[in-house]
Amino acid sequence: MKNKIQIFTELPSLNEYIDIERKNKFAASLIKKRKTAAVAAEISTQKCIIDPHGLYDLKIEWYFKDKRKDPDNVYFAVKFILDGAVNNGLLKNDGQKNIRNILNIHAGFCSNPYCVVEFIPIQRPGYISEKSEMRKFDYSTGKEIK
Repeated sequence: MKNKIQIFTELPSLNEYIDIERKNKFAASLIKKRKTAAVAAEISTQKCIIDPHGLYDLKIEWYFKDKRKDPDNVYFAVKFILDGAVNNGLLKNDGQKNIRNILNIHAGFCSNPYCVVEFIPIQRPGYISEKSEMRKFDYSTGKEIK
């Protein structure tokens, strides 16, 4: 499971976060910081080995407690997961240079909700494959990196 992490921290849905934000913007900021830090701490306990500068597609399998939360509201929690991965150093950034697509899968139900995040490496343009050997090129200089 080198390229997978499991997140057991209960993350707020979009509706829950909006309700908190409407009541007190400082409380919403505190929730974001705490949940992001909790995800970063969980990531540090797992042995996920990926290139922080790499380009990835994410496949996230969500396990829900019940049918009360709409999936689109739960998928908002990806924000906390990616910010936690950046804070932990697993990813350099959570922008389009590092994350290409995010596939959310409703995997099932369980008593303790969690999600499994898989980082699927994507070959960047500028890589040339020769006999299963990958060569990398620097875009700024146009030369091969050895």
